[in-house]
Amino acid sequence: MSDQSGAPGQPGAPDRTGIESLLEPLEEVSDDQLPPRFSDALTELRAAIARCHTAGIPEDTTLAALLVETMPRLVEAYGADGAAAMLGELAQEISDAGGAPQAPIAETDDAKRKAAVHD
Repeated sequence: MSDQSGAPGQPGAPDRTGIESLLEPLEEVSDDQLPPRFSDALTELRAAIARCHTAGIPEDTTLAALLVETMPRLVEAYGADGAAAMLGELAQEISDAGGAPQAPIAETDDAKRKAAVHD
């Protein structure tokens, strides 16, 4: 286990390269290390997200819909305990990553309204 006292990039700092890469969108995908036709599925999913954006559906609504569709499928594929463990590990990695880069989000009118409320 690494010492967490150093600043990122300094001796003693935790290696967050792997964690941060999980939190960034994939640019290139190799089906050699992923399930069959993963890159095809990713392309289709990204196209559907783009269609939602074009249709004016707020980003948070699209994300909520993706979660509603994803959660039961995770439980079906991995069982309740397996899905909970996977999500728990992901939550911990996100929390540990702190200021890890986020995927660029198209600013919608809804996002602008939310930001204005918090200002």
